[in-house]
Amino acid sequence: MTKIRTTITIEKELLNLAHHHKIRISTFLHNSLRDYLSQINGSRSLQKTSMGPLRFELKSIAPEATRIPSYPTSPIIF
Repeated sequence: MTKIRTTITIEKELLNLAHHHKIRISTFLHNSLRDYLSQINGSRSLQKTSMGPLRFELKSIAPEATRIPSYPTSPIIF
């Protein structure tokens, strides 16, 4: 399947939030359009029938854990 470059307009805050959550806009839009078009066409013909994701992503889609600040390791004496 041939891909083409296109331009979209999106609210700045929405784009910043998506980047904060490490969402790849192109991949997200591609998958969402496939799902939506399949639903309105009443078929799953546009869906890829595979066991794994459509494309291997190098980064996890899970949120990144925040680092716990360092605490003193000595015993606390009351």
